[in-house]
Amino acid sequence: MSILKWSVGILAILNILLLVNTWRKPNHLPPPRFGEGGPAKMIIEELKFTPEQIQKFDKLKEAHQSAMRELKDKGKEIRTNYFDLLKQEQPDQKMADSLASSIAANQKAIEVVTFDHFKEVRKLCDDNQKKHFDEIIGDILKNMVRPEHGPPPHEPHP
Repeated sequence: MSILKWSVGILAILNILLLVNTWRKPNHLPPPRFGEGGPAKMIIEELKFTPEQIQKFDKLKEAHQSAMRELKDKGKEIRTNYFDLLKQEQPDQKMADSLASSIAANQKAIEVVTFDHFKEVRKLCDDNQKKHFDEIIGDILKNMVRPEHGPPPHEPHP
């Protein structure tokens, strides 16, 4: 039983450290180099997708964007509930730990959805395109990262 308590305590501390680290990141990121059309246009142009590949890519992109919207909305709701606990004189620590774990799980889901999306994009490529994809994916991901700084703005509940 004490191992379980220690494990939960360590996970809670790690979640809190993750949140603090996220908030403390510098707020001066270079603008993305994609220009108009974003990463999708870069991928299509850099990999020289055929019309058929573009059609399949567009379907993958739409599914990815839909999944990301859902996850980001869910994450925003969880964070709002988490910080709403601060309104209490004695915030429920178990609830705070649970919400912090939910925030971490949601972020993991975002990473998995993105990974799976690019795995599917790579499958669209022929052998030459795969080589070029492997060369540019790091740049694409670096330019996509836009961490939010600090806690989300509080949205009052009606």
